Amino acid sequence: MIGTKPRDWWESPHTDWLRGEPGLVVDVLATAYPGLPAIRRLSDSAGIEWREPPAAASTHATWAGVLGRAAAGGLVLDLIAEVRHDTDSEAFRPLIENLLGDRLGLVTARQTFRHGLAPPPPDGPDPLVESLVEVPNAPGDEPTSGLEAITAVTAGLEDPRAMVQAIVDATRRTAMIEIGGLPKGTGFLVGPDLLLTAAHVIDPKVWPPDPRPEVVARFDYGLQTGRSPAENGVPVPVVDFVTASLPTDGEVSGRSVDWEAPADRLDFALLRLGSAVPSPEGADGTQPRGSYALDETEYDFGRSPLLFIVQHPLGQFQRVTWIRSAPTQNAGRTRIRYGGNTLAGSSGSPVIDIRGRLVALHHYSERGSNQGVPLCAIAGAISKAIGATGTGDSVVRPPQDSDPFLANSLRGRPFVNRTNLRGRIREMACGGNGSRLLTIKGESGSGVSYSYQLISHIAHRSALSRQVRAAAPGGLAALPLNVADYVEFGVEERRERIARDILVGLGLPYTGDALAQTARNITTFRQALRAGLRDSARQWWIFVDGLDQLVAVQQGDLDELIHALVLVAEDEQIPLRVVLAGREAELFAAERSLWVQQDLAVGLGRSEVEAWFRDRAREERRVLDEQALADAMAELFPMNLPQPEPRRLAPQLPGRLLDLLEASGGS
Repeated sequence: MIGTKPRDWWESPHTDWLRGEPGLVVDVLATAYPGLPAIRRLSDSAGIEWREPPAAASTHATWAGVLGRAAAGGLVLDLIAEVRHDTDSEAFRPLIENLLGDRLGLVTARQTFRHGLAPPPPDGPDPLVESLVEVPNAPGDEPTSGLEAITAVTAGLEDPRAMVQAIVDATRRTAMIEIGGLPKGTGFLVGPDLLLTAAHVIDPKVWPPDPRPEVVARFDYGLQTGRSPAENGVPVPVVDFVTASLPTDGEVSGRSVDWEAPADRLDFALLRLGSAVPSPEGADGTQPRGSYALDETEYDFGRSPLLFIVQHPLGQFQRVTWIRSAPTQNAGRTRIRYGGNTLAGSSGSPVIDIRGRLVALHHYSERGSNQGVPLCAIAGAISKAIGATGTGDSVVRPPQDSDPFLANSLRGRPFVNRTNLRGRIREMACGGNGSRLLTIKGESGSGVSYSYQLISHIAHRSALSRQVRAAAPGGLAALPLNVADYVEFGVEERRERIARDILVGLGLPYTGDALAQTARNITTFRQALRAGLRDSARQWWIFVDGLDQLVAVQQGDLDELIHALVLVAEDEQIPLRVVLAGREAELFAAERSLWVQQDLAVGLGRSEVEAWFRDRAREERRVLDEQALADAMAELFPMNLPQPEPRRLAPQLPGRLLDLLEASGGS
């Protein structure tokens, strides 16, 4: 630790957690939490990978291992935030806070994000807010992370607790907007299932958008730790485009010198989500996510206090920009302008004052000046358009019906043909008497693993399909499991790990020793599945990939484990479906005389790819140039060469489609 700054060892992946001050941390934690179940509970809640310690490992060694893995993932302060919040640590908090030193404010920020502000003491100073105020990071107009925003509370404010709560509320209610799987802007809740954003994020020229895009609002993007960016956040699909007001032509063209926008050009869009947004991960039940009111009361921007914007610039994790000077307002009171930094992707962000009131929607930036639309103007337009007031709850409409089984683009990537697979999954998901088991046979590279993407997409969009909702009111949930991921373990450990990962993936309430014991015994495992899933409103799909060598599957009783899954799925009372994929998936099912649906992955054929190009062009109301199409197909499928693998061919198709549309001109 030579050459490090004071307390830098908290974040360093090279810290020795059994010596010096780090060793004191382990001493405190080992005393407060000597049992393995409690250590795992805190580790899991902080998003740290759990590894079973050796049987002879001491409590100190176990905690040192957890902290080492936490440091490698930048999660040490998240772990300490969970410890500090836990009621069992109350007697040890002064010791922990003393060891934290200058990291106390950062831990408090994490604790506040995850669990909200604790109630203030009945008298005397508020130690939680004081730990934030004392962090020397005054607000500027530069974008900072949400955590830094919480620690940037200045001591001169009349009520710093109110400002901390305002930031927490804003981060929980703000979402990144994705269209076709790509980040496009920001939005925020104005009702349990209503989202407000800038209209140009969806479509700058047409409302309702035509064709209607696949829009997803991703909440808590940046609040979850221990996950890759692609896995981060809580995605909620948009099911209805309720009402909107388009931007001005000058704003669309990027030359908005005249900012006197008329009252019918407010650049907002009100979207309805497929469901109410669940509570933030790790939040207490007493900390609801909440939403902003659509208040028509005019706001006095000339006398406004400090404002801030919560945003997702360039599709990044949440950022906060401070507005330190009062905004100026145009004569028509349809636009405001202010300082502060924003980037592409910030459009649709909420502008909030330090009391937590929503005052405007950020939508535009030009020549170093930011521009927003006053909330009172938007609220009035929404009220006039649909006759609603208050939070907008009365504008909730029945969800549109969409068919996820017909998807031809998954997260912006093409999914071509597989007509048989789509039909089999539909029959199993929605048919009352359909088979509970599907086998997908195919050689490596033929698209077997590619099949899971379709199942995952159907599960993600299941709440939008009337057909699926009728069969599974709680929607579908898909769990992938590749046998090849477990080959490094011995045969006995392999089966136990797979069983345990299935139980955890299904969210069944087993932890610590109880989970391990359940995973070791096939009969107990089967009973646990039945008991845990019998009353589930969801329909669960387990996708078992990697069944390429039957001999390997039979080692360590993996075949018995898979057979146990199938037996549970065949119980009419259990909402479970099983997919077996690989070269010998059919043989595995045949040897056990199982009744199955069957699919064959044979790659992406030339005719299917050509049909996909024509369908996508038709959606854009274009007709492809036949010679350009023929040339593209010849390049993608060279004569006298093997058929290209889906994983290599599919990524090329969107770019090829754009080339074809360009070559087709305006026809």
